[in-house]
Amino acid sequence: PRTRIERLANEQIGVTADTALRLSKAFGTTAELWLNLQNRFDVQTAQGRIADELKQIEPIRAAS
Repeated sequence: PRTRIERLANEQIGVTADTALRLSKAFGTTAELWLNLQNRFDVQTAQGRIADELKQIEPIRAAS
């Protein structure tokens, strides 16, 4: 529905599996395309939001 697209465009909601299937049917793509785009957006948003915290995390070294 139009309101779903408007809410997606305004970043009020994310792409769900249901929405991905509908978009893939409408645009002749795959649902995975839309879910991957949402996943990339989520990761980039989280990286910006917790950047300072991520800097504090020490990598785990393999035991030798």
